[in-house]
Amino acid sequence: MAARLVTRAIELSAGDEDSNLEPSLALARRLKAETDSALRESPVPPPVEAALRAILFPLSHPESVSEDLTQQLARQLEAEEKDKAWSQFEERVKARARSNPSRDAQVAWSLFEQQVAQSERDAAVAEKASENLARKLGEEQRLQQIMTRLPSDMRRPPPSLSVARSQVPTSVRRHHLRAVDTSAQMARIEAEWACNSPGTISGTADGVRLCPLDPTGGEFNSIIELFKVGGLNPDALVSIVRVQHDLLHQVHMSSIALMPADHRPNIMFMWHGARNNDQSILESGLEPMYGNSKPYGVWLHHMADYSAASFASTHDDGTKTMFLVRAATGVHGRDDGTGRRARPFGEEETLNSGVRGAGGKLATCHAFSQPSFVDGRVVMYDKGLTFPAYVVRFF
Repeated sequence: MAARLVTRAIELSAGDEDSNLEPSLALARRLKAETDSALRESPVPPPVEAALRAILFPLSHPESVSEDLTQQLARQLEAEEKDKAWSQFEERVKARARSNPSRDAQVAWSLFEQQVAQSERDAAVAEKASENLARKLGEEQRLQQIMTRLPSDMRRPPPSLSVARSQVPTSVRRHHLRAVDTSAQMARIEAEWACNSPGTISGTADGVRLCPLDPTGGEFNSIIELFKVGGLNPDALVSIVRVQHDLLHQVHMSSIALMPADHRPNIMFMWHGARNNDQSILESGLEPMYGNSKPYGVWLHHMADYSAASFASTHDDGTKTMFLVRAATGVHGRDDGTGRRARPFGEEETLNSGVRGAGGKLATCHAFSQPSFVDGRVVMYDKGLTFPAYVVRFF
């Protein structure tokens, strides 16, 4: 019926040559008249009449419809412009934060390896000094034995042992420095994480979601390999879950994008034992401000057995958990004495340690090189540069 009325109105309005109205208004007036006439001649139930008038309303009232359409079009164009601008911003952020997994991991490891090599050199120096100290102490003990056999008037007081001991700290603990290159495993994990991280999933969700990994998948097996290379038995592993937290992910990727232009992200996947603070980390991320050991920050280690030995969280069923953390280690350096910032290696000696307002560049993280701190520790100062990517449960 609606089509018939429209056709009839078009035919009549086309033949109405005396009308001074615009064609659209003339058609609207004719359509309204034909509709009223048809409904008078052939009444229909009220619901049908209402539906018919709703169908014909846009044609019989073009002035109001055109205004609505104009407003709708303007709003649509504005929304499209906003979406386009936001998409361009996201692309810039992603381009800045995107890393080349294999290259980035290798660059990060090469920096890290330099600290381990320096640690080995320090350990060798300390070992040599300790040997010299032991030899001197042995000579002094023999001299004392000889002096006790001489007449009292010929005895001379032996040299002070404290002077010899002060030359080298006797508390130096020597450790086997395990410079295990984990860059290959980290590169594979980074590639898998980039495909499955929160930013690749459509939509957003509040809070944290824990996604169990498929034991037969590449992501699971890459983490097992890192677990094994880190000194732990892979048979002890119970499960691995990926942490999905949209807000923390946005903070993490934005923090990486805002790193200085001359800083590579240098992504490393390192272990962190939470000492039964798992839930707070899952909800709010890793908090450097809660660090109570100097340097103050998030302490990470590239060897799984180190974090598992003393820092893993324990559970009633006998299992333990620790985090595998995605860290943008950037420029490696040494804390300047404040416990809150580090200077790049090679520059920290030129600055007054701990002096407020001292100039110079800042490093992203503190990497230990002292032999008394074993190898493999990194301290991150910036919360946004760390993301608790996985929770690993094991016996």
